[in-house]
Amino acid sequence: MVGIHIHHGAVGPVLGGFLIEHGSWRWAFFINLAIAVVVLALTIRHVPESRNTHAGATLDWPGAALATVGISHHYAHHFHAGFRQRRNSLVDDRKEATVI
Repeated sequence: MVGIHIHHGAVGPVLGGFLIEHGSWRWAFFINLAIAVVVLALTIRHVPESRNTHAGATLDWPGAALATVGISHHYAHHFHAGFRQRRNSLVDDRKEATVI
């Protein structure tokens, strides 16, 4: 199974290199449009509709609030972690500068 994943992981860089070498670097981004169209067509064709026709069309307010709080917390955590890392690297650089 690992060998299969390794081979599939190698397709992206090889295809990107081919497109850049024989075309333009912009072509590497256009391949995503073709892949998206194929995936959308396959999804429409093979995934059955799962909508509950008897359910009301109301918004899940508790779920929306929970998602907002969770995503905000995740963003804030990574933002502050990056800030602390930059601040610590500046402190480490000053320590190294004084040692030299």
